[in-house]
Order: sequence, then C-alpha cells, then structure tokens
Amino acid sequence: LAKLAAHKPAFVLTLGDLPYTDAAPAATTLPAYRGKYRDVRAFSEIVALFAAVPLFAMWDDHEVTNNWNGATNKAQVDAATSVWREYFPIRAVATDGGTYRAFQWGKTLHMFLLDTRRYRSANSAKDGSNKTMLGQAQKKWLFDGLKASKATFKAIVTSVPLRYGTTGSDHWAGFANERSQLFAHIAKSGVKGVFFLAGDQHWSAVHHHPEGFVEVQACPISAPLRDPPKKLAKEVVFVAKKRSFGILRIDKAGTTCAIEIRDEADELLHTEVVSAL
Repeated sequence: LAKLAAHKPAFVLTLGDLPYTDAAPAATTLPAYRGKYRDVRAFSEIVALFAAVPLFAMWDDHEVTNNWNGATNKAQVDAATSVWREYFPIRAVATDGGTYRAFQWGKTLHMFLLDTRRYRSANSAKDGSNKTMLGQAQKKWLFDGLKASKATFKAIVTSVPLRYGTTGSDHWAGFANERSQLFAHIAKSGVKGVFFLAGDQHWSAVHHHPEGFVEVQACPISAPLRDPPKKLAKEVVFVAKKRSFGILRIDKAGTTCAIEIRDEADELLHTEVVSAL
C-alpha cells in the first residue's frame, strides 16, 4: 500500500474482500463483524492510505461469507452489510441496501461500480432469462447510465470477472445470459470507450473478450495467491500469479487510458492501453 500511495493517486478504488470476515473464527454476528473490521483498520499502512487519498469502496463475498449469493441466510447478510456501511459510508443510488453507484472524474472518466452480490440469484440456479447477477433495477441503471454518459472512457467495475475464472458459477460464467445482454446493449447503443475492471480470482490478468472488450484483473494485495488455469484461453493475453495493484493513467489529450499492473515491489508487470474509439 505504501508503494501504491507513492504514486499519489487521485483516488483509490477497492474491489471488495476487505476484510475477510469469514476467516477463522468466522464472523456471523454484529459484534464479530465489527471486530474483523477493527483488526484490519489497525494496520498502519491502511490508516495512512485511507487518511491521505479519496476512497471508493465495493464489497464482494468475504465481507459476508464465501460466495455469498441469493441463497445466503438473510439475517447474516443484514448483519454483515450493515457493518460494512459503518466502515465504508457511501452515497448509493439504491435505497434497499445495495451499493451500486457511479462517479465521474472530470470529463474523461466515468466509473460504474456494480453490486454483484445483493441482487444476484442463487449461484446454483440454472442460467437463463430469470437468473440475474445485477437485478432489474441495477441493470436498468447501468444500461441507462452507459448510454447517457458523455465521458470519454467508461469503466465498469465488477468484483467478479466476466470469464476465465476458476470459481465456477460464482462469477459471470454462471450468469452468461445477463452478461450477453450487457455486451449487446453496449454494442447496440454505440457506447465507446468501455472497459472492465475486476478482481476476485487471486491472480493478475488481462482478458480480450471476443465481443471486443478489455477486462483488467489486478489482485490481490495481501490474500493468498491461487493458480490460474493450466490451459489459458487465447483471450487471456496476460497473467501473473503475483500480488499486485493497478494504476490507471489517462493521457493529457484524454484519448488513451493506460492501465498498469504493478507488483508489491512496484515493478511494472504489464500495461494495457484502452482507446477511446
């Protein structure tokens, strides 16, 4: 985190699993969840970073329990998410506890932060028109926002990757019908400058999806690393089993966006350049 802070970023975006509340002993009650947050927030590097830089936070599954989805116990979800809001107070669009929202940084960058947990169907449900990752209200909000955005670049931030993961139906591979709807909407609406930022899989990667979209996956910072698939799809153009963070740089002309993946020593592992066209 100190290496990240040395870049003097305009803001920091976290993609969830901060903290791992289900690490033994797993939290299930309000006091236990609060204790997990207190433990993590005591680290001096986190204190320093959060004090110095604007923060945009998302949640994923480990703030509640592993692979949290529509079948997870409601009382536990309510306890966990209420504590998350105590430690990450946000201005959200939804009034029902969801965390999806957007912000624009100047005229160049519009970021859409998705809530891929609260509204999703059970991971085990059969994929099809009735299975959803986003829920109808969030999906409409995203579709309308992308179409209306005047920013040069639109970053869709999803805590779980679109494809090429190893967590089965817990990422977008289990919600392929809705993923196709999203890709089709962007293409049909003629929205330009769209790219995706993702996390969750415990390695760094860049995906060039066959639909024409770039997805950059830079994670984790401190959690255990995992092995990427032994046989990589040709669309996976970069992969590294290293702890990392990402730096997003837009050129002064506002026409290109370079996304750097850097390891814990601040060594540059990969640069992915996204065009505004």
